[in-house]
Amino acid sequence: MSEDFSFLGKSEDLKLSGIHKLRVLGIGGCGNKAIDHMVNMGIEGVEFVAANTDPNDLKVCQAPVKILLGEKITRGEGCGGDPEVGTRACKETLDHLKSVLEGTDLLFIVAGLGGGTGSGGAPVVAEAFAAMEHPPLIVSVVTTPFSWEEDRQVIAKDILKELTRHSNAVITVSNSILEELVPDDFTYEQTAAKGNDVLYKAVSGIVEILMVNGKINCDFADVRKTLECRGPALIAFGEASGENRAKKALQNAIDAPLVSEHSIKGAKRLLIYIVGDKKLLMSEFKEINKLATEMGGKGVKPITGLAEDPSLAESGIIRVIIIATGLDNEMAWDEPQKPQEEVINLTALADEPDVNVRSTDDVPVRKTLAGAFRPVPQVPASPADPVGIGAIKPTILRPQPQKEGTGLHSNQTNRVVRPLTGSGQASRYQQNAGVDPGGANPPGFETPTFLRNNAN
Repeated sequence: MSEDFSFLGKSEDLKLSGIHKLRVLGIGGCGNKAIDHMVNMGIEGVEFVAANTDPNDLKVCQAPVKILLGEKITRGEGCGGDPEVGTRACKETLDHLKSVLEGTDLLFIVAGLGGGTGSGGAPVVAEAFAAMEHPPLIVSVVTTPFSWEEDRQVIAKDILKELTRHSNAVITVSNSILEELVPDDFTYEQTAAKGNDVLYKAVSGIVEILMVNGKINCDFADVRKTLECRGPALIAFGEASGENRAKKALQNAIDAPLVSEHSIKGAKRLLIYIVGDKKLLMSEFKEINKLATEMGGKGVKPITGLAEDPSLAESGIIRVIIIATGLDNEMAWDEPQKPQEEVINLTALADEPDVNVRSTDDVPVRKTLAGAFRPVPQVPASPADPVGIGAIKPTILRPQPQKEGTGLHSNQTNRVVRPLTGSGQASRYQQNAGVDPGGANPPGFETPTFLRNNAN
């Protein structure tokens, strides 16, 4: 095509100093405008990269590195608000994105959800970097549509779920809430600027914690531990001066989170960062930590940082930054979740007319999320049982009610075990699975020879 893209930056333009590489990737029009605001406000120690399907938007973006997404697919015409086109465009340019962002330790993905490029591209980038052998810490900072944008809200809701699965933390700025907070005489441009300022504070707050060498320092491992909890996250700011300034600063942070639907109440992890002058009292430091901890979830152990800012001496201001994660029990986790298990008794199952169990021993059996019963490993063979026959029990697989498309094996039919007797009548489990009781063994299961002989 004839369009001139010489303005696009190259990966060689990325030159970072410091131990950890912090990068902000703005995807789509909203992400690019957020980067412009951050560049104007100034954030030390961060490199900015803009990616878009619209070359005209990229031209005016102030990011030092600019990447045109999906040049072959969109031909430089944008994606027309279609998230599917945005996904394809991002996948086309994904290798280049990965090479430009190689070596990143903390990746902020900034985008607006509900449109085309941001909605389609942000989850692609998050998934690709999360799958790396040594993935960066991924923090997605996104906006959701205004209240009147119903179609875009539907798109944003689905994309947000997908993005949450691949990000260490997701900070959401709700334009529906923002529109209720701004004065009635605010123009659209002023409201959009307010939203960009919220995105800036979310990024700059985390960066400040990492870059400032405090009295009680919060290092990269502290931030990683807090953000790795997964799911929705919240970052809040508060400041106050005068009498009871510590309590007021914390309350201001709690009452005025970054235009989010979430609260720090019940958070699984907290990072509390306090900034003051030399006159900050120990009692004030203690009060902030005590009150914040009480707001968190049961057993939460907050990470605390303290920094001194001489410029606050005259005003006597205390500033508090709170990062709260694990705000949604369904999304938050400390470790990769293991299948839920419950122990049942084969003796009880033996009383059912359609299940034949040769042994009446109390054999513990575990039920996994897939709806399958598998025997717990038994003791090895002994002199009284030289071949370990007593340790081998038939596996009973029972269909479990599942929602469509859920479970560890949602695309597989639950397998059942053929009765050991030769009744010739199919149990209800066999009927459900379409197994012929007089035919061969069900798919995926073979009755051991010694059990067949014993049954005969």
